[in-house]
Amino acid sequence: MAGPAIALEYLILFLFFGFLIFLLFYSIATRHILRKSIPAGSLFLILSGLALFGYINYLNEKKEASQKFLGDYKLNNLDKKDCNNCKVSLKGDFIYDIIVNEKIMDMENGALKQQQIFQVII
Repeated sequence: MAGPAIALEYLILFLFFGFLIFLLFYSIATRHILRKSIPAGSLFLILSGLALFGYINYLNEKKEASQKFLGDYKLNNLDKKDCNNCKVSLKGDFIYDIIVNEKIMDMENGALKQQQIFQVII
């Protein structure tokens, strides 16, 4: 049932941005008739600002939602093998480190980095 809802969401976005493009071209085409171009241009600016505000708000909500999952989690399996001393450290901006025996694992070649992890005891 999610398919029609997603399709409707994209259809509404397509129509909204299509209407914005129509308003832009209409206000440019009728630039010599101020009674038509000023209201169309004003509506274009208001709706563009509303769209920009909505997009920035969406990005902020997405970032705030991801912040509550930051921290260290126990990792049970690593490369299809049991791992007793493995953790995943989730950081901001969707970055993570895999920690094996208090060493950070290098994600490029699967080896452990020489950098040690120091535990802070509070």
